Amino acid sequence: MNEAEKSINIQIGSDLSGVVNFGTIKGNVSNDTNRSSADIPNPDQHVKGQYSDKVPSSQLPRSSPWQVFLSHTSELREYPRGNSYIHCAERAVSAAGHAVRDMADFPAVDEAPASVCEQRVNESDVYLGIYGMRYGSPVRDKPDISYTELEFNTASARGMPRLIFVLDSESEDLALPLKALIDREYGQRQDSFLGRVKEAGLTLQRFRSPDDLKLLIERSLRALADRKDLTC
Repeated sequence: MNEAEKSINIQIGSDLSGVVNFGTIKGNVSNDTNRSSADIPNPDQHVKGQYSDKVPSSQLPRSSPWQVFLSHTSELREYPRGNSYIHCAERAVSAAGHAVRDMADFPAVDEAPASVCEQRVNESDVYLGIYGMRYGSPVRDKPDISYTELEFNTASARGMPRLIFVLDSESEDLALPLKALIDREYGQRQDSFLGRVKEAGLTLQRFRSPDDLKLLIERSLRALADRKDLTC
């Protein structure tokens, strides 16, 4: 096996559950349960509806700060009161030396919501998905999909690095109200979406509390920055 056929894997901490897999330059999908990879197609090509685990080095800037797009649903910004999950995520991005991008921070514009969402993601350098139990609001001009899923699709189509964090629903430290844990209207959509994210060959990290999420995000961003093939 030559260098171009080796998977790029980064161990980001002995206390974490797995390995962050940022993709394979060339080769077959591994059978190892903790490591997965997918062929990287031409960056200019993308098949609609497919999720790929591709991270062309040309897509990641050579110097920081990066623009890190936070993709999440509203309850994670609201709870827990005073120290929300997204507040901790923003602190982690800043601590790692990068800039936060979030749809909540953008002004109103006279454009279709889906187009604005896709544009904001494409202007970013790294996609950071923070997923809870709720699917989120459907896009007004694309009601079959939520903003969170649209953001993930857009990042996947561009070939951006995607760091995914999923709420551990069995944790005793969630500090979330019941309404934030149950999605009676779109729960099946959320289950389906998370299933497709897993099938994309990404290693998902589970977080148990806001502080746990902060630690995982900061370590993951620093691990990504340490990749020799992407930084100079």
